Amino acid sequence: MIQHILVPLDGSETAERAVPHAVALAGLFDASIVLARVPEPTVVPVMSGAVWVTEEVESREATDRAQAYLDEVRARTLFAGLDVATATPPHPVAAGLLQAIEDADASLVVMTTHGYSGFKRWVFGSVTDKLIRAAHVGVYLIREGADERPPGAIRRLIVPLDGSELAESALATAAEIADRTGASITLAQVPTVPAYVTTIPETSGWIPGYLREQANEATLYLRAQASALAESGITSDIDVEVVRSGGVADGILASAEEHGVDLIVMSTHGRTGLGRWMFGSVADRVLRGAEIPVWLVRAPVEDRSD
Repeated sequence: MIQHILVPLDGSETAERAVPHAVALAGLFDASIVLARVPEPTVVPVMSGAVWVTEEVESREATDRAQAYLDEVRARTLFAGLDVATATPPHPVAAGLLQAIEDADASLVVMTTHGYSGFKRWVFGSVTDKLIRAAHVGVYLIREGADERPPGAIRRLIVPLDGSELAESALATAAEIADRTGASITLAQVPTVPAYVTTIPETSGWIPGYLREQANEATLYLRAQASALAESGITSDIDVEVVRSGGVADGILASAEEHGVDLIVMSTHGRTGLGRWMFGSVADRVLRGAEIPVWLVRAPVEDRSD
């Protein structure tokens, strides 16, 4: 399933925290690793008409420095026995990394969420948005300062579902991880009340009953998904997280903490709540609040919708 893993680096220790995760995942999936660094451009003055302006250009020295750094990282004993390549794609950062993903035929990007130079802009910034939107591959994110246990330590993972087929596209990845690590899966759903209802005072009396109804439906749905996993030999349980205060992201994070989860595996698209997760308030809050890695699974091309 995962054959080639791309690890974007920028020379910082923070960015390199993704390396042990990539190594562990490469071992789990018998995959190769591509270490990528976009060389930093050099700012030079140029004449434009009658005016001097500055322009970013790529220099051979910068490319050589980036390659030397990648060679040093690749030579570390951590990579012993693994197939490891390097890439120095051109600027700008997002376009270069997308090119590296395509050139390496990568099926997963493993990266930390902060670092210096280009990395500090990646999470919740334009580069990250472009990378995840356009890459068409999964992205495994480790937030700076969060629990950084590598994938080999996974005992339990959580898959948030909303009842849509697109959300369920994360299940195949979760099942593969569980099969290879022996981890169990928690299937979670967070019943919600439509936003327009909360603005109408007259509806407040039936909200508790509505949530109970949604919770009952969610329980039946999750049990069916758990039964399907059981037929494949995957152990799972379910959690319907009714949030009294907060939103869907709060429910996901609360469920993850309650069940002692080591990894969140979620689809980047979906019809209802999940359709807004990527680049929306829910994804933003999950990624910002998660103390564990988050694996964003790219939904199949034929199912992808905005």
